[in-house]
Amino acid sequence: MPATLPRSPQKDTPKVPTVVIVGRPNVGKSLLFNRLVGKGISLVHPEPGVTRDRLVAFCRWQASAWLKLVDTGGWEPGPQAGILSLVRAQVEEEIAQADLLLLVVDARTGVTPLDQELAQWLRKTNRPILLTVNKVDAPSLELETVEFSLLGLGEPVAVSAAHGLGIQELKERILQKLPQHPVEAGPVGKSGLRLAFVGKPNVGKSSLVNAILGENRLIVTELPGTTRDAVDIPFQWKGVEYLLIDTAGLKPRRKLASELEAKVSGRSVHAINRSQIVILVLDALTGVTEQDKKIGGLIRKALRPCLIAVNKWDLAREAGQASPKEEEAYREAVYRELFFLRFCPVVFVSARTGEGIQAMFSLLEQIQMYRTQHLPEEELKQRLGEAIERYPPPGRGKKGKPRILSLRYRSGTPSDQEVPTIVCTVSEPQCFTQSYVQFLEHHLRSVFPLTGCPIRWRWEKKP
Repeated sequence: MPATLPRSPQKDTPKVPTVVIVGRPNVGKSLLFNRLVGKGISLVHPEPGVTRDRLVAFCRWQASAWLKLVDTGGWEPGPQAGILSLVRAQVEEEIAQADLLLLVVDARTGVTPLDQELAQWLRKTNRPILLTVNKVDAPSLELETVEFSLLGLGEPVAVSAAHGLGIQELKERILQKLPQHPVEAGPVGKSGLRLAFVGKPNVGKSSLVNAILGENRLIVTELPGTTRDAVDIPFQWKGVEYLLIDTAGLKPRRKLASELEAKVSGRSVHAINRSQIVILVLDALTGVTEQDKKIGGLIRKALRPCLIAVNKWDLAREAGQASPKEEEAYREAVYRELFFLRFCPVVFVSARTGEGIQAMFSLLEQIQMYRTQHLPEEELKQRLGEAIERYPPPGRGKKGKPRILSLRYRSGTPSDQEVPTIVCTVSEPQCFTQSYVQFLEHHLRSVFPLTGCPIRWRWEKKP
């Protein structure tokens, strides 16, 4: 594992009880996870094996009960290879830390040999187990739950994750089986600065997040499309809480071969929209591709603050392409292709060695500072007025040069998603075309750089 960021000491907080959902593939674990959390966090699809990386969510069902729920990939028996072995390793890691295991089985299929093998293996872990029979979608299926008593795990709870049946009873049974815990025990990192790592497939997004964390939290392989869902991971550095959001690689629409791939792509786009800062990850060995430009366009359209991280810089160095002179030339090449993100800083990193990660977080601090910093409105008005006076817009109205009559500036706050917003009341708003506003923004950034932050402009006519 590469060198990681120096961590600041974290306060001792009471342990939040952990409930881990386990089961063979396609028994409805992710849908049940979403139902218990009350949000559509986990990707749900009929295809088996959709869940790979474990997903974590904190929820509170009663005033004194914070829970940590973990959704895991489908458990497969025996020796595994490739992705399946990595999925199983994640399942086993979560089981070792669980306060309660929620073993999910399928009422429609009845007890299978795989259910029996998994139940036998789980008993050896000496963890409390709550047997949950899912897909009890009709009263006739309730009688079928008796069969699952043969697994020797006590009285099962019958639920339908699809229809919400039996969920309240399941919550009560979970709380009964958990250890007592104090009211103040709650989620850590839930309110942290949300950072979405996005990019095309195989640029090293998951590897970069693992390097930041200093552990193999996310499954990484050489195969494109290994990551299938957006995974939220709390992280703390220098006393600042972050929420790292790893996403699946974004493919061109024409290459989305199935409904599942379309859903996966949609989750990545949603991660951009719910983030506070986006890290656009590029591959140093391929340069900026057409797909990189399309993803950059999504970020710009969403008005998200952005940092551009050029990954695999160590491999570029080994290829003789990463001298300081070439680094500057590469940065300019990035800006030529992503000209609409020229206000975004570029950092060169290596997920393999950890190079550049501290510099990346220093830049993220700067972006957040500019996003939340209030600028003097009078000076903004003066600077924009000077630019309009010197270079008036073409096609201006009959009254001559347009004037800014008043100006309001709104910055974001640490907890919201707002970006710097300039609201101008002007004499002739129709004069401020998109190209002319771009000119004004360029002029403004020479004084107030607002590094990494887009500017939202609003032009209002005097009433």
